[in-house]
Amino acid sequence: NNISIYRSLRYDNFSNSDGVFLPKVGANVNIFKYIYIRSSYGNNYRIPTLNDMYYQDNWGNKGNPNLKPELSKIFDSGIMMKANVYGQTKLDISYFNIFTNNKIIWTPESNWIFKPKNVARVLSSGLNIQLNWNLNRYIDIELMHSITNSKDITSTVKDSHTYGKQLVYTPKNISKFGLEFNYGSIFCAINNIFVGERFTNIENTKSLPSYKIFNASISIKT
Repeated sequence: NNISIYRSLRYDNFSNSDGVFLPKVGANVNIFKYIYIRSSYGNNYRIPTLNDMYYQDNWGNKGNPNLKPELSKIFDSGIMMKANVYGQTKLDISYFNIFTNNKIIWTPESNWIFKPKNVARVLSSGLNIQLNWNLNRYIDIELMHSITNSKDITSTVKDSHTYGKQLVYTPKNISKFGLEFNYGSIFCAINNIFVGERFTNIENTKSLPSYKIFNASISIKT
């Protein structure tokens, strides 16, 4: 059977919020021997965590006990391809679109004091691309790039100074390169992560620069 369809229905009920039904439907299709496509649509529900509501530290950052739960509608679709090209190769490309009511975001209020708040309407969409290459039994390579547009669409006026702006501290671009080498008792790993520019205010006029993180490790079993 080259097509599989799945359905689910979940009910969440918490003491501090109303119960909610969360349906989901999806499909997986094997269109060729090494090519698979998938798609799903459903709802998700997230209540504020204890950290979101009651966190407090010596610098003045604190939670918000008046937060509302998040309710999201999620669509995703993707394709995965496998091939034997100088080893085993897997390429996965996926698109996602998430509409969230009352999204919980930690934002700075003044003097870099952070507090979570609900953003009434947020639209997040993007693309994830991941390549895994098992060159041989010793070497594994991973390449990943993620593009995320998370925008505040709360205002009913499209020329509002916040409408369609990227959410604070949410990078649009993240990339990763990883290399692992395993031979007998020796294991080596190298990875490099790139995180793009992040805006620090809701008007998107101030930002933090992009940065890179490089990690390397080696271990020997004895």
